[in-house]
Amino acid sequence: MTEGIAYISIGQGGFNDELLMSIKSIRKNGGALADAPIRVYWGGSEPTIDVSNVEIVNAGVGEFCRGSRRMAHRIAKAKLYQNLPFDHTLFLDTDTLCAGDLNGILEGSDEYVRGVPDGRKPEARDMMVWAFGRRYKQFAMQVFGGEYLKAHNLPTAWNVGSMPLSRKMASKFSITFLRIIEFFAEDLEGQLFESYRHIFDEQIPLNYALWKNKVPTSDLHPKWNVTKTRMARFNVGEARIIHCRVKRDSIQLIKRFIDLNSLEAR
Repeated sequence: MTEGIAYISIGQGGFNDELLMSIKSIRKNGGALADAPIRVYWGGSEPTIDVSNVEIVNAGVGEFCRGSRRMAHRIAKAKLYQNLPFDHTLFLDTDTLCAGDLNGILEGSDEYVRGVPDGRKPEARDMMVWAFGRRYKQFAMQVFGGEYLKAHNLPTAWNVGSMPLSRKMASKFSITFLRIIEFFAEDLEGQLFESYRHIFDEQIPLNYALWKNKVPTSDLHPKWNVTKTRMARFNVGEARIIHCRVKRDSIQLIKRFIDLNSLEAR
């Protein structure tokens, strides 16, 4: 069984800098996964990574990078779910930082698809679900013959910036997920995507695919995906993955958990 970490980096310099900081934080703080192989799928600008055991792979989404970086990222991830680089893969966004030992993050990934609840209020999530099912009825008719999801049937909405996944479980929903993403990609310059891009959230298509294929799901402890709004709830040493861009308004919060000076990308 192979274990490793995967990133999708679609963009230019700023994204590459935060990617390098994220990788360095794993090598410094990752404990059980500190030396794990890392694969980076890039589009737009090829990153330069001066860290050992990191493979750089073209994600093959150049045409979408010129049109929509957001869609390019979704296309790359949907294709990657069908061909995971490792038996057990930890997906991380480039704006994550490892704050502690990653031991245990991949446990259970052969039995469940797992993620950290995104923390949105239920009514906000239900509104997104309603919008996806009702406003995208054209999608539902084309892809699923008119069947569209009901809010109460969905698994928990997750923040997918930190997500463990196995090849075994990905095989159960990846085709459906790719079909959803491809549907919107084909309409990238059309009225459908442009009209509703503000609600085209990756969590909802993922939930749809999991629900459609009856895939077992389980919530992860919040320590595996600590966003800016949650940082104040954690003591030093508790958080494992920080999910927050290093900016002026967040840098002091992040410094509670991580020595940023040792991770400078430049």
